[in-house]
Amino acid sequence: MAGAALLYTAARFTDIRHTGVIEKYAAPARVNSLSSNNSQTLHCGDIETNYTLEKALKVQRQKVGGIRPQLRVERSDMSILWERAESGTLYQVRQAGRSMRLYTNGVLHSQYNPGRPLTGSVWDLLFLPAYFYPPASIHRVLVLGVGGGAVIQQLRRFVQPDTIIGVELNPVHLSVARRFFAVKGKGVQLIQADAKDWIKRYQGPPFDIIIDDLFGEVDGEPQRAVHAGQEWVRSLTGCLSREGMIISNFESRLELMVSAYLHKISASKTFDSAFHLSTLQNYNAVGVFLKKPATTRQLRDRLKRVPQFDPRYTIRTLHGAGRSHD
Repeated sequence: MAGAALLYTAARFTDIRHTGVIEKYAAPARVNSLSSNNSQTLHCGDIETNYTLEKALKVQRQKVGGIRPQLRVERSDMSILWERAESGTLYQVRQAGRSMRLYTNGVLHSQYNPGRPLTGSVWDLLFLPAYFYPPASIHRVLVLGVGGGAVIQQLRRFVQPDTIIGVELNPVHLSVARRFFAVKGKGVQLIQADAKDWIKRYQGPPFDIIIDDLFGEVDGEPQRAVHAGQEWVRSLTGCLSREGMIISNFESRLELMVSAYLHKISASKTFDSAFHLSTLQNYNAVGVFLKKPATTRQLRDRLKRVPQFDPRYTIRTLHGAGRSHD
């Protein structure tokens, strides 16, 4: 392979045992990362090394067709409602009006406003695929990685399944979800457990939807907690109903594309349809894998009937995980 980034990705996120790299230059950072160069391969507008902020924002606007994405800037009016330091980890709940955010070591884990339940961000992408199914056909949902429970609240508001089970390793997150995000009540069960162990031991009824949002943080940056390899995909699939769906959050599109969902024969035979969802506000890539035929048009048509939904969500068919039906 060519390029250190691809080499790192293969070594970090796949089960490839032997890798090698072919490089033209004798020293690192001689092209894209060289201080006298601008990026030659990526033009998002926020990574141009010699650009001023004004120039970078101009490039970004042109990149996305004149739409300026919201930037991740802390709001000065967001006060700290609650704070706890435990075992070297700082937890904060911040509030502005009715909007609540959960931060762990400075990493944003959840955001929810009951008056504006749609964020336009990655949390929306984790429940929107439920609209691949007709109304009232989703009965059981499993959420792996609760955080503050924003996705659970969105599911309750828009999908209304009979049962939602949330599995979360961090007891502080569960306490925050109940106390500040009101994730409690009929049909909601929160479980403190390691998701991998819980999935292996699970022997109950299958789920119509499994949402894999297992993230931690490394050096202040979010990172998936469980590698989406063949064993993990097989374990999740074993808990799905006959026409069930897995929704999996990835840090980037590249991480999605090298996952076992797209590169293992056993996984590609399991799912009939696969899609990639994204939004301008995040670099996250959400993979959607269904055990039934589906199309992007089918999802878009159903989303159009809900006036609150942002039409700027990007929905693409993924090839390599089942048969295409677009």
